[in-house]
Amino acid sequence: MIFTTTATINKSIDVVWSIFTDTKTWATWYGGKLSKINPDWQKGAQLEWELGAPSTVIDFVSFKKICTKGGSGIIMNYLFSEVNERSTTVTFEKDFNQSTLSISNVSVVKSQLDEDLMRFKKYVESQIGYETNNKQEVSVNVKTALDEIPPQSNSAKKWWQLNKLNFFNNLFGNKKWKASTGEFVVFKQKYMKPFLKGTTNTYEEWTAPNVKVAKEFLKCHEVTAQQYYLSVETPEGNWCKDRQGVYQD
Repeated sequence: MIFTTTATINKSIDVVWSIFTDTKTWATWYGGKLSKINPDWQKGAQLEWELGAPSTVIDFVSFKKICTKGGSGIIMNYLFSEVNERSTTVTFEKDFNQSTLSISNVSVVKSQLDEDLMRFKKYVESQIGYETNNKQEVSVNVKTALDEIPPQSNSAKKWWQLNKLNFFNNLFGNKKWKASTGEFVVFKQKYMKPFLKGTTNTYEEWTAPNVKVAKEFLKCHEVTAQQYYLSVETPEGNWCKDRQGVYQD
């Protein structure tokens, strides 16, 4: 028996995929804490949970699907389909056909699956400025940010003067990032290239006026997704960042 639920999430497929593959977010919508992916999101990887036996990734296609199988034989299929630049259709499937467990209450299983997807949808849509695959993990709680306008303390005022432009750039999609020196790192392009075994590498390219600003930009933007690369072009050469850290190209 297979249970299915589908929803349209009002975020780009990049953002949806980024949040889904971020292990830190699972506790907010799944109901169980995903401690680690070993080695990373790919076929054959192990999902290690805070409680319970690990699951195995049995199928993986970047930005398309992730299928896992637990110790009891239950298969979870997570499917992603781009609707347009600002919305994504997501389907959760729970497959009991190979499971050793019996289903005592069909309605409860279906209800729990629906609730998981609705929690995921709500969480994703609440994230403002969350840019691609944890690539730029600049999620902003708008209410908290707006509560600080105008800031009450001197430290808050200083923080807001340095960061308010970046906040609104992230909020409204302006592809510029302002460094502490007042100089800008400017978005150039983002693209994907096929890689080994059906996987895809994603590249995000920016330009900066100098190495110092490029390094500050890379330091402020965490990359935790597999096969995602930030690159900043400067007159002195290119500086890049992936899951392993910062390096010169």
